[in-house]
Amino acid sequence: MEIRSKVQTVGHTLTSIDTFIFSYFTKTPISIREMSRPADLDNLPAFFTRNNLSRTDLTTCLRHAADRNPDSILRPARTQGGCSYTLFATPCNDAELPPCGRAVQAVIQFRLSKHAVPPLIANQACDLYSPLAPTMREISALMLDDGCESLQVCTMSYIPGERLSELQPRVPCLLPLDLKRYERLLADMAEFFARSWRAETRSRTAPTLGRIGSSIMPRLALLEKGLPSRALRDRARAVRVKVQAAGLESVPTVLTHGDWIPWNIIVDPGTWGVQGYVDWAEAEWLPAGVSLYGLEHLLCYVDVKVDGSSPRVVYYEQAERLREYFWTEVEERISDWGCPSVREGVWLAREVGVLLWRGFAWDDGRVDRVVNARDDAEELALLHAFLDVPDTTAGRRDSRMVV
Repeated sequence: MEIRSKVQTVGHTLTSIDTFIFSYFTKTPISIREMSRPADLDNLPAFFTRNNLSRTDLTTCLRHAADRNPDSILRPARTQGGCSYTLFATPCNDAELPPCGRAVQAVIQFRLSKHAVPPLIANQACDLYSPLAPTMREISALMLDDGCESLQVCTMSYIPGERLSELQPRVPCLLPLDLKRYERLLADMAEFFARSWRAETRSRTAPTLGRIGSSIMPRLALLEKGLPSRALRDRARAVRVKVQAAGLESVPTVLTHGDWIPWNIIVDPGTWGVQGYVDWAEAEWLPAGVSLYGLEHLLCYVDVKVDGSSPRVVYYEQAERLREYFWTEVEERISDWGCPSVREGVWLAREVGVLLWRGFAWDDGRVDRVVNARDDAEELALLHAFLDVPDTTAGRRDSRMVV
């Protein structure tokens, strides 16, 4: 099939490689082969510079996307994740519309192999949570020109809306309209949590545990020994003892989004109704409640000072009210929520999630180093706040979960 992807230029002054490739409002097409000016090298997308990939690698990705999406316009996503490079494919007949008016036909995402989306998990997420999880249309490998590195290429459906992280207020007191939006958001998230719980009851076979699920106890032991404060080590020890005593057996094992934070929650920008959840690369089967560190991320923001002082976790003044609202919504949706052992199991799973997700540094996906005070000030601030453990080095608001 003839490639007719529109790759055009706005004019003769080209300042960035993204503009050079994806601007398409004039009549003169520009071949991908014409991207050869050394001056543009510094303007490679961050994914390529961060991972020591070249202009040639970018060209290989673009040619692959154009080959797979003829009769489409390709443009980069306005916000890019840290582990991928994402393009949107829109119909050529939408070229005269502003970007917000174009219908996205497909999302094409390039990922390093170490950050690849597991195909089985992607399909399970779609089966259990559609339309709140993207439909994976194709997963393939793209060998780069040096023959030593390959990228995973995921072609998936588009979830319309805005990332919640782009809309979340950064002021201590929420306005009435924001409170109304938060109630809609939390009701939708409670429904998603309950949906995962109900989906487990339909499972006929035991799920295969992933990297985190198969190593919960060893990881808690590492935190018990390595966290930088006695209070955090004591909490990790208490959690490990409860898990060892079968404290999680009262909750089901569910397919859990591995990064349930505002960045990956797509909402309607007007109502904050949840449109879907993106980036399922870290998803695993885990005890229900492990992902509830994400609830705390909704109720606060991190105040990072430019003077280099310790980050401060600031909870909204209405955080307790909103937290209670979330749990009331959950109670209405899960039939056995009245059982004390179930609530205690979810509470324990939530603490396991906070410790495992905030107690280990990301370190480009290795997730095997316990955080320390020198390198991981923000992670430690979140640990203290989410676990309600006193932190004598930074001011914060208390966080208490209602069960």
